[in-house]
Amino acid sequence: MKTAPSTIRQRILISVIAVVVLSVLGSIYSLVQVTLFQRGLDHINQVAIPLARLALQLKNDSEIYVREWDRRLNISLWNQPQWRPQRVPRWLEDVLDHELARLQEVTQNAEQPWHEWSLEVRRGYERIRQESEKLL
Repeated sequence: MKTAPSTIRQRILISVIAVVVLSVLGSIYSLVQVTLFQRGLDHINQVAIPLARLALQLKNDSEIYVREWDRRLNISLWNQPQWRPQRVPRWLEDVLDHELARLQEVTQNAEQPWHEWSLEVRRGYERIRQESEKLL
């Protein structure tokens, strides 16, 4: 039984078309995956990197805030009658307020846990300020 040359050509053509179609589908799938990965990186660049920078700055400024409170409260002088606790400089409170506002701005469109965390940080700072006002 001899196969006609046109039948072999048809089989070869169908095989080549199948390989081309599979290659195109594989390329489309790869393009979709690369696009999804790029969106993930964009999300990281929009939230995680600014958030990390802001958290580092907030940590440093909060350490300054704590040192200022320790210095201005100066527990060792409490038994002296003329001593009174002093207020933390307003500029330091303004810096922390600005950083916390920026934190909420960055996390506003972020995933839910980040936004909740920023709100909790803000509430904690407000609680500290209220308690410190009671000392003065």
